[in-house]
Amino acid sequence: MNIWRVMSGAWLASGFLLALVAIAPADVITVQFEAERQDYTWDRKQVTLWNDVRIRARVVEDPDHWVTMTGDYAEGDLTSGRFELLGNVLVVTPDGSMSGEAVVYNATTGAYQLRQGGLMVQIAEPQGSPVYGFLYAGEVRGSDEIIYLTRGTLTTCDRVHPHWAAHVDSLRYDVEKDVMTIRNGSLSLYGLEIPLVPELSFAVVGDRETTSGVWPMPGYSSRDGIRLGWLWTFGRPDVSPRARIDLDVTQYRGLRWDAIGESRIGEDVTAHLRVSRQEDADADFDRYTTFDRMPELGIVSSLDQGEETGLDVSLLLGRYHEFDNQRDLPEIRLTEERARLELQYIDGRSSRRNRDGRWWWVGASGSLYGTGDHYEYLTAGAGLSFRPTSWLSSSLEARHHAISGDSPFEFDDVDIRSELSASADVHISDVWGANLAATYDLENGLTRDWEMQLRRREHCLTWIAGYREVGNRFSIGLELNGILGNNEAPDQRDLEQGPPPYWEARRDLEQVEIPQPADISDGIQMERE
Repeated sequence: MNIWRVMSGAWLASGFLLALVAIAPADVITVQFEAERQDYTWDRKQVTLWNDVRIRARVVEDPDHWVTMTGDYAEGDLTSGRFELLGNVLVVTPDGSMSGEAVVYNATTGAYQLRQGGLMVQIAEPQGSPVYGFLYAGEVRGSDEIIYLTRGTLTTCDRVHPHWAAHVDSLRYDVEKDVMTIRNGSLSLYGLEIPLVPELSFAVVGDRETTSGVWPMPGYSSRDGIRLGWLWTFGRPDVSPRARIDLDVTQYRGLRWDAIGESRIGEDVTAHLRVSRQEDADADFDRYTTFDRMPELGIVSSLDQGEETGLDVSLLLGRYHEFDNQRDLPEIRLTEERARLELQYIDGRSSRRNRDGRWWWVGASGSLYGTGDHYEYLTAGAGLSFRPTSWLSSSLEARHHAISGDSPFEFDDVDIRSELSASADVHISDVWGANLAATYDLENGLTRDWEMQLRRREHCLTWIAGYREVGNRFSIGLELNGILGNNEAPDQRDLEQGPPPYWEARRDLEQVEIPQPADISDGIQMERE
């Protein structure tokens, strides 16, 4: 049985996952008290502390697991390990901290209740500084099973008046089932409120790098107009089955979505069912093609030889609608069935995804269509990244395709046989940055696509304005630093400082009357039965 549990959490690209992280089993906790005045009961099983109270608890068998509690007034039951603190309370653990008007904390069970306070937990660890999230609530209570909060605010901005925040009337998180339920939520961006659905329940996914969450990030593009996008995930990456829904509400093209459900059918084999509406494809780099999956059944196997190297095999069976490439209410150009087998051997998966290091791959694909047509190609490519100066990082990738047969779908067809792609990330200043990318057709001597982005960092947010030649598309968007995109995490306050005084900025807290000072106590050991 665990001696205690401490607060921790994870970002949903969108919101927070609150969890209780287990501490290694132990039999004894060492507890020390410091205060200007202290009183014990006759059997020394209860203690009362006044003025500059500091309580330290540490697992004897594992000194790296500890908790420090400070406040103006405290009462403790040394038999049960229950402590109640009032006035300027701060509770700090290696994984997070909480502060508030009043805290009840049980060091042996991990149960807690926080009133008019906030929590600070690490939610991401990108290159450089970690990213902390902040949660403020009128009341937070929980244990190792269920966490509740009322009148909650979630943000990654460590300011009393955050640039952005997600607000909920109530939140319930089932730790065992990994399910979060939010009621009456809204997103606040520089004071602008964006309402969410009245009630939303979803399973939490723990992959912090790819989760972008239920909180919508607004944007604009000449192709979609004003856009709000959500990504809901149901299930965890290591648990089967699981599902994901990517939903866009757009001004010009209405509702666009992409839904996929996956289930493991073997040790290294996964089956999926995928349905989409107005999905964009630009694999050829010289035009956009819009199509629907109606639906697609896939069987995918990844025969890994390590984290970075392996053979990926997929069989895809589906029916597809392909549209004429028009912005407003596109018409269906073609409806057809397709069976496709793909194989790809890659060395350097994460390097290719992050454009960092070196990578190469070879692949083959064959497709059969309901029309009787067939289409095959072989592909090979290699890439590398380099950093010639401290303010410039860049990458270069070369690809070649050998093609045979005919495809009725434009999104399947590959026009460019040999191509070269280059990208550059320019660090102009601590506030400004830029991205440049282009694709060059080596066979025809043409630039087939180029793209430029300009970024401005505003503490925990980064504003992005960009233009892409394909589709003559310009866009404006917003990213969360250290959570979404590749932007640097903001410099934040130290964990031991705890969350900012959010509630103090909104109302005067009740002051606790503190009696006169007394002696400092010695260390005491508590044993669990």
